[in-house]
Amino acid sequence: SSSSSSGSSMQGSSGCNALAHRDGGGNKGVTSTAELTEGFGLHDNSTRVVMLSSLTHHAGILNWDDMQSQRKYDPFTSYALSKLANTITAVELHRRFEKASEPPGGCAWGNDSAVSAHPGIVNTSLATNYFKTQGLAQAIPALAPFVNSFVDGLGAAAMRSTRNSADVLLYAALAPAQQVGGRYVVDGRVGKPAAEALDSSRAAELWSTATQLTGLEIHPSLR
Repeated sequence: SSSSSSGSSMQGSSGCNALAHRDGGGNKGVTSTAELTEGFGLHDNSTRVVMLSSLTHHAGILNWDDMQSQRKYDPFTSYALSKLANTITAVELHRRFEKASEPPGGCAWGNDSAVSAHPGIVNTSLATNYFKTQGLAQAIPALAPFVNSFVDGLGAAAMRSTRNSADVLLYAALAPAQQVGGRYVVDGRVGKPAAEALDSSRAAELWSTATQLTGLEIHPSLR
């Protein structure tokens, strides 16, 4: 799935996926979340990592035997899995930020934080093309023209504009860490993520799987 970055007045703000981020030119260079977070917690400047989630993460299933959907690929299933992984990663990364900031004999709130955010169902080609090619349009091709017209009207009336959806991501990037750190942001407020996103054992397994798939090690300060 695609990733998004939000600029902010903080020293650093990064948007990424659970496993990797391909550069805009489509080059082979891939930067993993582990690389992006290396050194976080080792400086005095505030850093915010925003993981782009989705409401569909509630339908995500962690298929440990086929995390890359190589055996069987379904667009919605893979998308939901990627968004669940992003949400889990944000919760776990924030937990590790906090742990890394704990001084001997006490606990202090760290400068670095991680947040996941659902920008809403946005009126982009990603959403409209999905609705136009799945469901009835896929099962009964003759209905495609009617489905296309309906989706076009629905997009204009019910979906968020890209500008409005950006507001959610700006809130996730700029709100105080005490308010959104380790949380799931939806509609400009803190929402409730899937229970699996809060399962620390699932998070540990996901991080272990990520290191195996990317061949990268987590920075010692975040282990």
